Amino acid sequence: MEDLSRYNIENSKGSLHYVNPSDTRKPKLTLKHLNKMKKFKAMHNLEMMKRQEMLTTMYGAPDEEGGDMGMGGGDDLF
Repeated sequence: MEDLSRYNIENSKGSLHYVNPSDTRKPKLTLKHLNKMKKFKAMHNLEMMKRQEMLTTMYGAPDEEGGDMGMGGGDDLF
């Protein structure tokens, strides 16, 4: 039976290796890792900008012209 205090870690090549929780060494960051993190951050920022635009149009103040959705302005009813 395996020791459950060890964690499976997948490296960049897809193979698994085990790390003990008492191992406090930092993993090495390569340029490949840094570029991947940079791409993830850029995608996240782009998604947040798109979401902010959608929320602004959804919950923003209505435009001055046409804000009554065709119900009339009140003066031109009669």
